[in-house]
Amino acid sequence: MGKYVIPADQHSTPSPDSAKRPGVLAPRPAVVLVVDDDASVLFASKRILTKHGYTVLEAPSGEEALQIARESKEKIDVVLTDVRMPGMDGQSLASKLRDLQPGMRIIYMSGYTDGRLEHELPSPGRSFINKPFTIEQLTRAVAEILS
Repeated sequence: MGKYVIPADQHSTPSPDSAKRPGVLAPRPAVVLVVDDDASVLFASKRILTKHGYTVLEAPSGEEALQIARESKEKIDVVLTDVRMPGMDGQSLASKLRDLQPGMRIIYMSGYTDGRLEHELPSPGRSFINKPFTIEQLTRAVAEILS
């Protein structure tokens, strides 16, 4: 299992004035699909993003993510996907999801990088986050890609 940094105040809810504090972006309502074959990443990401006001869908594989996207009645605004997964990698998944919902924003994540991925993957509507990540890093990545 991966190691994720979650501060001790993980059970608290965001304060209404969080948008007024420097460095904290206020979320807009959005649906985030989290895709990772590591159950601990799915659990932590869903918990963090839900507590910060996002609607979160989750899938343990690219194939299941595609099924969710096809069947979802809600527009998926952001996909947070692991780069390396068995079966379908994150880039292939992102391409197929964008065929279903053009304009979908993608955040790639990986704990196994050699430094190149951070520069190769991001482009308009796409970004990258290293694992392990903090609550602030995750929520900031989502808020920034939505802005």
